[in-house]
Amino acid sequence: MKVLVTGATGFIGNNVVKELIAQKHEVIASSVNKDKAAAMEWVDAVTYIPFNLESFDNTVDYYSFFKKPDLLIHLAWEGLPNYKSSFHEEINLPRHYAFLRNLISHGLSDLTITGTCFEYGMQEGCLTETMETKPANPYGRAKDTLRRKLEDLISEFNFSLKWVRLFYMYGKGQNPNSLLSQLDNALINGDERFNMSGGQQIRDYLPVEVVAANIVKISTQTKIQGVINNCSGNPVTVQSFVENYLKRINKNIILNLGYYPYSDLEPMNFWGDSTKLKQVLIMSNPIQEFNKEREDRIESFGEDAALLRAATDFNIESNKKQYSYNFSWMGRPIIQYPQDMIAMQELIWEIKPDLIIETGIAHGGSLIYYASLLELIGNGEVLGIDI
Repeated sequence: MKVLVTGATGFIGNNVVKELIAQKHEVIASSVNKDKAAAMEWVDAVTYIPFNLESFDNTVDYYSFFKKPDLLIHLAWEGLPNYKSSFHEEINLPRHYAFLRNLISHGLSDLTITGTCFEYGMQEGCLTETMETKPANPYGRAKDTLRRKLEDLISEFNFSLKWVRLFYMYGKGQNPNSLLSQLDNALINGDERFNMSGGQQIRDYLPVEVVAANIVKISTQTKIQGVINNCSGNPVTVQSFVENYLKRINKNIILNLGYYPYSDLEPMNFWGDSTKLKQVLIMSNPIQEFNKEREDRIESFGEDAALLRAATDFNIESNKKQYSYNFSWMGRPIIQYPQDMIAMQELIWEIKPDLIIETGIAHGGSLIYYASLLELIGNGEVLGIDI
């Protein structure tokens, strides 16, 4: 697939480009800073086209200018991290909309854009994609308005739109003013204390590499569209997040909690609902997709009264006829229902036990069966006990 990535040299863009290359996509990378792009490890593996939105000209066919990509992952957005600037609504919003509309009107059929958790505004708790957006700062309002305008554009131009709402992320290349960047600097400088907020606010964090991988998986499928939270779904206090980070890197520093006030840009406690994201991730893995379909199917069986009656009748009547005595394993009689044997191999594969104890061995078929499975796994022993 030919994929155009704007904002390719940014914190997220750099990782998205690397992930696309790893998945053998043809990448067209674009950014403003040519010198920064030249220093990227992936520069020789992509087609690089510098572009500055300030020079946007609506008479130009940008779909052809960017070599007619199959997919656009639009990460570019100027003016951050100044979230309160009117620049986002007055300049960025109309400029980005005009650019994207130009691409779509000239033939772009698949578009993925990163939004922001700021679109949810000051709402607390678990934030789901179906919630009403209530952005409370210019950056959030600009992103939310752009999404709405693009959704309206679908009726005019039939294209796929995936709006990826970002939460918190961390990793190599992050803003030097971010929490972990400042913490790393304090550790490097040998500071005794690290000044931070009270740390009791609840957030949702992902490594930037995971964020990028999720963006690629979301963008390269079309079954699930619309707004998709790119989040962990796991609420954690900022204090715990910092403490866990220090444990991972085996470092110690005194946390000077409460030195800074809590931000007025966001609510005290919020995190993302990752249900929709998980559906995308399952689709990108055929085995996971199969397992999810199986789970849903099994769950539906519990609500099927006719199937429950049939299963109960079969169990009662087959036991009367000693149905479970009809089978063997490698020549040894095994007194089990075939479906129980299949269920047991699933458990053994999942648990990979060191020891299985069989009480009551009869003809030894079950012992040989379990031993065969453990031999295939390459671990474990079977102990049979009878009197």
